[in-house]
Order: sequence, then structure tokens, then C-alpha cells
Amino acid sequence: MAMSPARIIQRGPLGGSAGLVLYFVRHGEPESHNDDPSMDPPLTPRGRRQASRIARRLAGIRFDHIYVSDLARAYETGEIVLRYHPHAPVTVSRALREVAAHHVMGGQSPLDAEAPLDDHERESLDRFVSHVRTSHRPGEKILMVAHGNLIRTLVPLFAGQDPGRGLILDLHNAALTVLEVWPGGRAVLRVANCTRHLAGRDLT
Repeated sequence: MAMSPARIIQRGPLGGSAGLVLYFVRHGEPESHNDDPSMDPPLTPRGRRQASRIARRLAGIRFDHIYVSDLARAYETGEIVLRYHPHAPVTVSRALREVAAHHVMGGQSPLDAEAPLDDHERESLDRFVSHVRTSHRPGEKILMVAHGNLIRTLVPLFAGQDPGRGLILDLHNAALTVLEVWPGGRAVLRVANCTRHLAGRDLT
């Protein structure tokens, strides 16, 4: 039996319209694993190799803006990526520093049993999400080089979801995650924790 031709019932995020495309890259492997901003470890040799791999993977993409955390492990990763994007506007920001895991794990801040989830970290992230949504137009490509818990929190926030009530993204060092968002609030996770650019020995 022959199938009838496909037809578009309703145009929308999955029907070809362009949204704002957000590329998230977790930093390469650091010399020590500590989320405390006062402990700011640089990349290991393997971490720099991981950064070089993701940099080459992204080399052919024209980014309209690149945001980078100011912590050393992400900043170094960003420097390596930026070698392939010398003309892209860049913002190095404290707003992209690592955050506590409780934002994605649910529950209250381990630092203060009385602190609600919308503490200073959450307020800062909400401001950053609002800035990106209002400063960039559908069709633009934005790169963010940052940290694991931060990316796990930002992805659902950009999608209009509570980070503590959904799936938790597993994120390897130098992994790529891509989210497409629309002004109306819809979002599609196009790529999650992709590491195909990394050799097996470099997967951490």
C-alpha cells in the first residue's frame, strides 16, 4: 500500500522555524575536582587535549557571541576554542562560574538548611538567562564554555523548566550539548553530552 505524501500540520520548533541555538561546552579535565571558586585549578595536559578536540569540532561554526566562565579551567578551554573564532564577540563572566549541585539534585542548599533554591546563585542564573534571551535573536548561534553543574542548571532554565524536577544531564569534560529555544518558551535538546570528538583515552 502506497503511503500518502507527508504534510505539515502545524509549523513550530520541529517544523523548520529557526530558534536561538545555544551550544554548551564543559571545560576540559582540571588538575583537581573542586567546585569552590577559591580553588581554581588549571587544565591537565589531557584537559588541554580535550579542549583542542572540541575546538576543532566547533571550528566551522560561526558564533554570534561566545560566553566564557572566568575560572581557569573554563577560561583555558575557551582560549583554545577562540583560536578558531578570532572575530567572534566574547564575554568572560563570573555569572558562568560553577554552582552547587543542589540546583539540579533538588532540595535545599547544603550551606544553609533554611536557604530556598532561589538563592543568590539562582538569581544570578535567572539574570543571565534573561540577558541571553533578550540580547540575541532567533537564528543566532551562541557558545557558552562553562562547568558541569552550571550547564545542567542552565539547560532546563532556558527551556523554562525547574532544574531540580527533570532529568540530570551526565556531562563529560569537553562534552558538547546543544539546545534550541524559541521566544514563546519552547525548546528542543538537539545534542546532549556528545563526546564523539574525543578519543577513548581522553574521555573523563
